[in-house]
Amino acid sequence: NGAWLDSPNPTPSMFKQVESESQKAFENMLATSTDPLVVKMRSQAAADMSDDSKNKAIVNERLQMIEKVTTADQLYATFGTLQDLGYCPLLRLTPIPGVGRVNCNLIVTGGSTDELSVAFKYAKQNDVESLVNVYCQYLKGFGFTDERIAEIAKNAIEVEALEMNAYSTSADMFRYPVMNAQRAPQADEDAHNKLMNDIVDMVGCKGDDLGSGLVQYSKLATYLVLQAFAYAGDTEEGIKIFRDYMIYNVIAQDAPFLPSLNQQTKSTDMMKRALKYNKYYKYRLGAESYGYDNIQKQQCNDILERMRKVFIQRVKDLDWMGEATKAEAIQKAKAMTFYIGYPEQWDDAMTSKADGDCMMAYATQLRQAARETNIGLRGRKFDDAPWNLLASYSSFTTDNAFYSAAINSLVILPSWITKPRFDNDLSEATLYATAITFSHEFCHGFDASGSLFNRRSEERVSRNAET
Repeated sequence: NGAWLDSPNPTPSMFKQVESESQKAFENMLATSTDPLVVKMRSQAAADMSDDSKNKAIVNERLQMIEKVTTADQLYATFGTLQDLGYCPLLRLTPIPGVGRVNCNLIVTGGSTDELSVAFKYAKQNDVESLVNVYCQYLKGFGFTDERIAEIAKNAIEVEALEMNAYSTSADMFRYPVMNAQRAPQADEDAHNKLMNDIVDMVGCKGDDLGSGLVQYSKLATYLVLQAFAYAGDTEEGIKIFRDYMIYNVIAQDAPFLPSLNQQTKSTDMMKRALKYNKYYKYRLGAESYGYDNIQKQQCNDILERMRKVFIQRVKDLDWMGEATKAEAIQKAKAMTFYIGYPEQWDDAMTSKADGDCMMAYATQLRQAARETNIGLRGRKFDDAPWNLLASYSSFTTDNAFYSAAINSLVILPSWITKPRFDNDLSEATLYATAITFSHEFCHGFDASGSLFNRRSEERVSRNAET
């Protein structure tokens, strides 16, 4: 690096600057985009800032529906109704690229808001309890008494403790037949079967698919969350706990659409929250908000190809690796695909077509569309439409790149290769200092985990026979 160290181009604040610029770009897109849905949402969000009565009416209807739950049958049915409305009570569905380049669905727990997800990730129980109490305070605007709010918060925290424990183990996945969940003795068999069918539908499979390998479930702790819910009908207390959790879950997700109750809400907050439900659509709008000329795809690809060439040469030069292993490693390196920034052509079928007379109506339709999209991705060949999957579970604003062993691919998110951090005008040394992330991720294909997969990932490499 030599002289570069004496007068470095990047400053310590460059990463924060990129993050700040990306947020400004997205805010500007919300204010100026001519996209039909954004135009409609922009007008509706502005109107709802002065009168959110229609939003409140929709939320209140859902809260009152849950509040009336007193039996296991009603509990199960209400769970299914919330799923149909696009909520994710207890469990959420995430599409992932599966082994054999087939799309799988991962059923996991997760916080209903970004703040809760962060608290789950770092196992901060105090933060979880604080956030639950904050969200529950919005219930005052719907006539809930302080005593009732305290009860709802207490029960919600109890379930969130289960959720957080399950979330912390979700990285360790294995197949688990959800249909094994037993019904509570007090629950009608038809009601229980409907609950199970609702959950299976959320996962996006048929009953006979459960053992097919097309559906993956997180570790036992997630299953225990579901099992605890399925057993809730055993006692009156169990029904109350999960009923109150669903009340909290709804208000936590819908608070951003209630400016009369949440004084910090802005019209752009409502739009961002609604768009968040459809990640593919938000990814598309986000990439456009950067300005395609600002995303250095070709430059990134050139650097990646140089790195691939150097990596292959270094493998050839190794004196401790056998020739057969070298050949396999080189084949895998040559086969690795790069997905950089954004697709060359967007899939209009994946974009949302929503309408309504308030932002809650838009949010509901976006939630439902996202759920249907995730279910529809199950079992499709990844290679048929790779960006449909990648943009459905990636965040365009995340400054990162990642390697996926299941598809032997390196994904470079657009924020990582935008100006001012990644620019033709920067010195080559500065570009490669940023691009070290790419080489780091590239090497994951050959580390202790990545080396378990072959170049096309149709099957895992077996080491047992060798040992």
